[in-house]
Amino acid sequence: MFHVGVFAVDGGAWEGPVSWRKPIVFGLSFGVTIVTLAWFLTLLRLGRASGWAVSLVLSIASIGEVVLISMQKWRGVASHFNETTTFDGLVFSVMQCWSP
Repeated sequence: MFHVGVFAVDGGAWEGPVSWRKPIVFGLSFGVTIVTLAWFLTLLRLGRASGWAVSLVLSIASIGEVVLISMQKWRGVASHFNETTTFDGLVFSVMQCWSP
């Protein structure tokens, strides 16, 4: 929801490779996924440690992905399939490696 507020203040394009749509959609979808996982884990008979481990790994990967997408938006470059510079290629490679 943070990105929705920034979009409301900052404005800008909603479509295209450099828009607030990506951070907003990725943030909301990962948020819903993490909340759903937390609810679902309460229904399973897994041990607490395994449930926390699964939630922690997914949460860190999701937050990292949204942070990198947001960083690329702030930089004014595309977040995905962007290998124009070494740094952009590295960011995209990191997102590919840990994407849930």
